[in-house]
Amino acid sequence: MIAPLRSTVVPISVSVFAGIVVILGLALGLVLWQLFAVAALIGVVVGAPLGLWVARRMRRAPPIERPASPSMDPEAARRAVTDDHPAPYPAAVDQVYRD
Repeated sequence: MIAPLRSTVVPISVSVFAGIVVILGLALGLVLWQLFAVAALIGVVVGAPLGLWVARRMRRAPPIERPASPSMDPEAARRAVTDDHPAPYPAAVDQVYRD
């Protein structure tokens, strides 16, 4: 089974490097089919190993801790409202807060 992360990162990496070569070639006025062949070759030779390396590094990295949010912690919004800031966002022009 191919890992979903690898099957996403590698094609993006290959496409980025091939795209860089195509853009540089077209900017220099090269419009022959060899430009696209060289771009594909460079994309595979440079982009595939780099994409594999990035995917492995992402797998080994510890997960990022997410801050508490109202969707994950229903009490987070209530704790965010203090006496200094009675409302989590400013009121609209025609909005009136009623207790």
